[in-house]
Amino acid sequence: MKRRPKRLPNNFGSIAFLHGDRQKPYAAYKITGRNVNGQPIKKALGYYETYELAYEALANYKKDPFSIDEQKITFAEVYQRWYDRKSTRIVNGKTISEKSLYSYRASYNHCAAIHSKPFASLTTDHLQNIIDNCERGHSTINNIIVLLHFVFDYAAEFNIIDKSKDVSQYVVNPAENTPREGIPFSEFEIATLWKHDSDPVVRDMLILLYTGMRIKEFLTLKPEHIHLSDGYIQHGIKTSAGKNRFIPLHDDIIEFFNNYEFKKGKFGTVYDHFQEDFTEKLNQYGISSHWINDTRHTFASRLDTAGANVVSKKLIMGHSMKKDVTHSVYTHKSIDELKECVMLLKSYKGSTKCNKRVTKNA
Repeated sequence: MKRRPKRLPNNFGSIAFLHGDRQKPYAAYKITGRNVNGQPIKKALGYYETYELAYEALANYKKDPFSIDEQKITFAEVYQRWYDRKSTRIVNGKTISEKSLYSYRASYNHCAAIHSKPFASLTTDHLQNIIDNCERGHSTINNIIVLLHFVFDYAAEFNIIDKSKDVSQYVVNPAENTPREGIPFSEFEIATLWKHDSDPVVRDMLILLYTGMRIKEFLTLKPEHIHLSDGYIQHGIKTSAGKNRFIPLHDDIIEFFNNYEFKKGKFGTVYDHFQEDFTEKLNQYGISSHWINDTRHTFASRLDTAGANVVSKKLIMGHSMKKDVTHSVYTHKSIDELKECVMLLKSYKGSTKCNKRVTKNA
């Protein structure tokens, strides 16, 4: 255990190092009272990767105490703490837009049935009943589900619940007639994103929309995977067809990789934050709700519309061709041919006509 940097103030709490193979070995304890012998009664405030993070948690608690009894804290209390943090968070020098905050507040109002319920007691049925009883449209219902994901992520991050107790992941939108990842971006929405291509999060969206990468592939990209001079990425996961495949880069997105800041951290955490940023930007720029996986579906749909070669599309996306023996055995596509395929995607780079709805496909 590292030597503590300084003595903790009186009535501040305590920090203990927990031995064993732990991801978060530092436990922060708050004194909640004293027993009959005058000895302090401790309650775990949370568990942290470093001593400094544990100290910061105690300091924050000292300034703004909150209930650490996860059996009593309500959904409304957890939401409020998440909302307060969200509304003051600064990303790229900016705070979240009022439009996004309004969307979160509206979604919260639809959750009135669980406002006063203890957070730890919430079940999938509680959440699904909110969705099933909502008489609003697909977009509103989807926004409610997104909010539930964010609040439960926050609760897990601050040890109000264990991550394994995140029941929001099982909630489904009955208004959807297709699988969730099957809602493509429209050409108008893509054109709108290009108007804001200086935004780092928007650039990430455009990379996904013009490469068709799986989200885990994108979030695990490393510098050695990217070959800018040759115009392709060599990366991929999941299946034998997808691993280490060649992904050609559309000319419009190549420059995005100059001085590119690669994602860091464990995939789950990075994915959650990325989806959160993704949703914020869609709200900010007036685009319909989408999940990140919709970018991959959009890529495939746009290539189909543009008349792309089926084999080339499967090779780029890492789809198996086992059912098509002739293609899988005898067809070999060069990087140049794959590049020709991806260049069929319509270009909006530098366009000043994004203020009018685009009707022409790919």
